[in-house]
Parts: sequence; structure tokens; C-alpha cells
Amino acid sequence: MCSSDLGNKAQQTATVARRKGKSPKTTIIYEPRGRAGEYAALAANLYTGCDHGCGYCWGPRLLHLTKEEFMRARPRSEDIIEKFRRECEILSKAGEKRSILLMFTSDPYCCADLKHKFTRQAIEILNEYNLHFTILSKGGMRVRRDYDLIRQAGERATVATTLVFLDDNLRVEWEPYASPTMERISLLCSFHSDGIRTWVSLEPVIDTEETLRIIKFLAEKGCVDEYRVGKLNYHGGTTPKDLILRDIEKQIDWQKFGDQAVELLESLNCKYMIKADLRKAMDMSEDE
Repeated sequence: MCSSDLGNKAQQTATVARRKGKSPKTTIIYEPRGRAGEYAALAANLYTGCDHGCGYCWGPRLLHLTKEEFMRARPRSEDIIEKFRRECEILSKAGEKRSILLMFTSDPYCCADLKHKFTRQAIEILNEYNLHFTILSKGGMRVRRDYDLIRQAGERATVATTLVFLDDNLRVEWEPYASPTMERISLLCSFHSDGIRTWVSLEPVIDTEETLRIIKFLAEKGCVDEYRVGKLNYHGGTTPKDLILRDIEKQIDWQKFGDQAVELLESLNCKYMIKADLRKAMDMSEDE
């Protein structure tokens, strides 16, 4: 099939979807459900697994992989970028304006990306088709490799990271191969100063005092546009860290933590979102 045929097919798919008032059907770029749906309307995972080795990661259970298998991050398929391009073309022709998040079940700047560079190729395609996107990564300064492309996207781009600990000794214990906390914060500050929207995911909450310290520290830096606060959800498992997480979730007074987080964020005039699991634990209604 020649390129013009592919273009015609993409146009036909987009036209049919518009007539039905629906989003075009795509598989690599998908609509997250459940908890993930709170973070993004659309997402794409170019890699299977992640080599950051986070002790709280739910990815292995979600993908039905052992932790050892999950740590061997690799491309989802040899033609994943080709498929991603086709779906971007379809969404572009359908007039899609929602942001596409990279990535949920992996990290766009996991160590495997140093070799394959699929994330850079994906951003080039997103820019080519004028699509909005969000980078969610613990890769820290590895994200700077694509600084030029992200700046090129301007208001179409958002850069986000997950922060669990301000104390880097605790970070090493739980996120051994992810970038240092201060490196991630420095990255957010760099992009924010250039007018790129930023947000931070404060989840899982393993040490409530650490999470509150992070909020105060970031507010002083003034480099975060939105704080997204969750809780800790034990996903099962019997490893030593799994059992620690189980006990921590039971021990934390989530009502108290949620109240403290909201009070602090409002006192600092921060835009924030309290995730559904924490709202439920705080006995808050969906309308609050």
C-alpha cells in the first residue's frame, strides 16, 4: 500500500468518526479507563515494561509480568512507530485536540529509550500532525535530549513528573534507577521558565510528611502549574516491599493527610486535583 492510500484510509476513518460524533478508533493511542483516566484523556505506550525498578510499581501486575520481566523494558513491537504515525494521522484529520500522554505502563525516558529513541520519534510525529501531548517521566535530565522538540510544540506540550520523596536516600530505596528528585524538579523549572505547562503527580503517598514537604518546596520554586495528589493503593503481592506498602496504607490516616494537603495547597494558592481514591478516603463527594 502506497503512502497516498494510507492517507486516504486515515481520512476516511476520521470522516466516519466525525459523522458518528465519536473519536476515531485507534489501538496504540487509547482512552485510559479507571484511575488512569483521571490523568489523561488519551495515552500511548511505546515500550513494554520499565527499567526504573520502582518498588511500588503496579505495572507488572497490570501487564501480568514478573518484576524481572517488567524490568527488561523493550519496544512493544518493531513497527510501533509506524503504527503510531498512522494513528496520529487519523486523529489529526479528525481534529483531535485532547492531549496524548506518554506513557502510563512505561516511562518515555526509561533507560531503554537511550538506545531506541522511540520517544523522540514520537514527539516528531506529534509535532508533524499538530497534536497535543504530555510527557510523564521520572527520567529527569534524559528528557532534555528532546528539549528542542518540546519547545517547538509550545502550548501543545505539557511536561510532568512523579515525585514521592524529597529525601533522595528514600528515593534511592524505592526508585533505584529513576532520576534523582532534584533533577526532576530542575527539569520542571527549565520547561516552566520557557512557558511549557507543567504538573506533578504526588502518588503514591508513602510518607505523608515527605509529600507535604514536596508541595512546600515546589511552591517556593514556582515551577508547577498543577498538583495532582493521590494516595497509596496496595495492589497485592508478597515481596518485602509489597508487605511494607500494605502496612503503610493501613496505618496512614488518609482523612487527615487529605485535609492537610488541601489546606496547604490552598494556602499557597496552588491549582490542584485530588484523585478519586483519596477523595473517597476523605469521604468527599464527587461534586466537592
